[in-house]
Amino acid sequence: MPQPPNDLSKMFIPDECRFTPSRGFEVDAYRRAVLDNGIALISFENKADADGTVMKKIVDRLGIAAVHDRDGTSVWDVKYDESVDQENGTRSLTTKEFRLHTDGSFEVPPPTFVALYCVEPDQLGGGETLFVDGNKIRPLLSPATLKVLLEHDFEIKVPEEFFKGHNSVMARVLNARGSFRFRKDLLKLDNCAPHLVQAVEELDQLINSDSQTKGIQLSKGQMVIFDNARFFHGRRKIEDQRRHLKRMWFHI
Repeated sequence: MPQPPNDLSKMFIPDECRFTPSRGFEVDAYRRAVLDNGIALISFENKADADGTVMKKIVDRLGIAAVHDRDGTSVWDVKYDESVDQENGTRSLTTKEFRLHTDGSFEVPPPTFVALYCVEPDQLGGGETLFVDGNKIRPLLSPATLKVLLEHDFEIKVPEEFFKGHNSVMARVLNARGSFRFRKDLLKLDNCAPHLVQAVEELDQLINSDSQTKGIQLSKGQMVIFDNARFFHGRRKIEDQRRHLKRMWFHI
């Protein structure tokens, strides 16, 4: 059943895209929500899903899971790992803020959808998950920037933890269907012409502006599913090292 708004997500997630499963999974309704509106928020009464079983069952019924790394990992932990370099290591395993981006911009093709399940929330007020709707961003971009993003191929680095045989890919930040693939820190901009760098900067500043971002403080047992080519996402700095999300990439 659709869930009435009771948190910050009501600012941008329609009521018909919010669910509290009480009679089993409503997979068809989830599919309609993410295809029509690009996002769905599901609040589970059974909050014991530390291994991602519930999320995987839903994703497997929605589509085809994508793997993150050469080991074939489909369920990825997003949590603090003390063994990881907190300045330069895998961002999802640090407590650092994460600027707005799309996931797997270096994948061919990038994951169409992302699912995030909250195992443990940040109890200290940090780690808010942020979203920006790309459909609202495109009209705000200057004509010069739109032209660059639609017509120029950028080199996108593949992070070491996601290496599957190639170190980078060439791709456009925005395609003719309106789909974005963007993570600024992975773009090789050193040898790019100034107008190309300026276009990237304009997009990055716009999607990371307070006027555009909407946030969710995910509660334990909540899962958000969103269109990865439409919604940019990120997070504020994590204050509670126990914060733990599970992530899956998939295609419908």
